Amino acid sequence: MTSTEIAIIAPPAAPMNALAILAGQVGPDYAANLRKDAETSRGTRSAATERALLGDIRLFTGWCTDAGLEHMPATAETVAAFVDAQAAAGKAPASIKRYAASIAAYHRSAQAPNPQDMKIATDALVTFIRAHGPRQRAANGNTDGTA
Repeated sequence: MTSTEIAIIAPPAAPMNALAILAGQVGPDYAANLRKDAETSRGTRSAATERALLGDIRLFTGWCTDAGLEHMPATAETVAAFVDAQAAAGKAPASIKRYAASIAAYHRSAQAPNPQDMKIATDALVTFIRAHGPRQRAANGNTDGTA
């Protein structure tokens, strides 16, 4: 670069905000709440958490669409059926617990009635966890120096 050239440095792209993306999937009142929460909570979640939240809610909304059920606001029965379907599909307990937490966060952010506040939704999760064990076994670390 010569002394007469000016380097143009673009600012870093804003990190993805799952709630802002998901606002396009709901009615106007819930969308406004999601956008507002996306703005006020910007930077409070890691990129990995944003990706997980977005993926979890896309999985849930896709399942709801396929089942002909509303995803926002979802009923406790819908969440219980979703948990049962994911269990039947062989998903790990930790994944299903994360899905349930993501659904709850999505509803809180939209200021919608939270289906996770209803006993039927939490009962489905507890029943699954008791049947399949509360924790996944961690893999052993690589201790022999090969990678």
